[in-house]
Amino acid sequence: MVPGVAREGSRSAAGRREELTRRITVEKASEQDIGGIAVLLRELAEADDALDEFEMTAERLKQHAFGIRPAIEFLAGYVDGELAGFAAFYHNYSTYHARPCLYLEDIYVTPARRRLGLGRQLINEVLKISIERDCPRVDGIVYRDNRNARRFYKNLGAKPLKQWTLYRVVRKDVITYLEEE
Repeated sequence: MVPGVAREGSRSAAGRREELTRRITVEKASEQDIGGIAVLLRELAEADDALDEFEMTAERLKQHAFGIRPAIEFLAGYVDGELAGFAAFYHNYSTYHARPCLYLEDIYVTPARRRLGLGRQLINEVLKISIERDCPRVDGIVYRDNRNARRFYKNLGAKPLKQWTLYRVVRKDVITYLEEE
């Protein structure tokens, strides 16, 4: 969707007029954005029913995004000057391509600001960054039950990888494994 333009039949006339007045911007997140991004991350964890796994603190996030060896990057999305969403991404590496790729860890828009085009602007900026950095691909995962997200990525041309299965070993299991070795 083009920012500021309502899709036909998507909202009432009053809703379309309100949407036309929205100013949407996306920029590289600053250290000052981290507190707001931390609030949105907690909102995302709650929506994903994952608060039991949630250990994030704004201080740790700031350290990993702006410290000596940054591990993650953020784009901040604003609606009318108010932080309303973010994209979190980092480099992974393709040995097949012998080049760094981008991994989209999270993209999130607070529910009250959805369907305004912010999510599309966030992903478009991530994709532009991938081209600027000569990345052969952008990877990410989506909850199997999240039909809207799956449709969103499919519209970008993304395809599910049927030949791969994602595995995860959590820290406590790593420690147990190494102690038993």
